[in-house]
Amino acid sequence: MSMSKFISKSAVRAASTSAQTTKAAGDISSVFPSLRPDYKPEPLPARFQELKAKIFEKNKDAITKSWERLLPSLDEEVQKIKAKGSDVCAYVTRITEQKTDLKILDHPIN
Repeated sequence: MSMSKFISKSAVRAASTSAQTTKAAGDISSVFPSLRPDYKPEPLPARFQELKAKIFEKNKDAITKSWERLLPSLDEEVQKIKAKGSDVCAYVTRITEQKTDLKILDHPIN
């Protein structure tokens, strides 16, 4: 049996959002340390460099051709992003108790 039969939706909503207001203020680097100005990444062990070299040597032509196919597509997408600006980001158009409507580039997300 779910708790929703005993507690109203507004009480559940209030209880679930009240904890969010008690969080300490911060910035995104508190979640992603790599964004801190003083971040110094630790290099991976040498075995990873060796593995990467082996994979590349084994598949050099395929990897190079794949990259060459990717670049025009990537350039095309970058141009779309430049043209649309912040409109490429998902945004909420409407929130109801039944559903939330999201859109990216004016295409609804279901």
